[in-house]
Amino acid sequence: MKKILVVDDEAEIRELIRDFLVKENFEAVMASNGREALEKLSKPDNDFDLVLLDIMMGEIDGLEVIKILRKTSSIPVIFLTSKNEEIDKVLGLEIGADDYITKPFNPREMVARIKAVLRRTSLEKQNADNLKEKKDSILFRTGLNIDDKTFSAVIDQKSESQRDKIIKITYNSASALGKKKISTLEINTESYRVFINGKEAKLTNKQYQLLLYLIKNKNIVISRERILEAVWGYDYAGETRTIDVHIKELRKKIGDSKGELIETIWAIGYRLNYEKDIN
Repeated sequence: MKKILVVDDEAEIRELIRDFLVKENFEAVMASNGREALEKLSKPDNDFDLVLLDIMMGEIDGLEVIKILRKTSSIPVIFLTSKNEEIDKVLGLEIGADDYITKPFNPREMVARIKAVLRRTSLEKQNADNLKEKKDSILFRTGLNIDDKTFSAVIDQKSESQRDKIIKITYNSASALGKKKISTLEINTESYRVFINGKEAKLTNKQYQLLLYLIKNKNIVISRERILEAVWGYDYAGETRTIDVHIKELRKKIGDSKGELIETIWAIGYRLNYEKDIN
């Protein structure tokens, strides 16, 4: 049974969330403020699988909680926000939140998002474990002693099978002076690393999944609902604003502020304007 920490300073909301989680066979533990949440999460024997975290709270708000939490933990976090907190949503995603739910929320949507985040983080952990197992096996056979970054670089250069796991494309972008230039984007689908013109772009897990999905569907207009289902893992057709927030932040990180690579298609969704692969 998955264990969820619910953090909100409104007792009625905590109880409502707990009731729905219990119906879906989750274990729910309550915290009424950020300080209490950090205390529960800091215990050596804490076994939470995910945190539902309200942003606006007294003492320590949700943004400060996740800043502190991310120093030591990668536990999935879904923010609970109000409709007028768009800036806080963006900040939350930038500092490590996995998703957000806007109040008032549909209980089905909440549960769907929780399940989707848990599925994704479980797969990412499995991939990380596989990579570590591969590294340990190679280092044991060779007797080498190198760090993870160096190991990933060696694998990227030496492994024949890795060639199929590198995606490289070129696209138009705007320089700081507004002039057009050609940029190169490279994705390593095994190490989950993204490089723009040779410099690594630090994407969140969701930004990475979103970019990869768009590239795999290059030159196709994709609706927000379809992106929500494919990347977030559920088909709730309500608020799709989360897509727009993630696209906005993704564009910033890959130097596509003008939306030339990831184009907005009015009233529908987005399209990645693909040019060519680099062999």
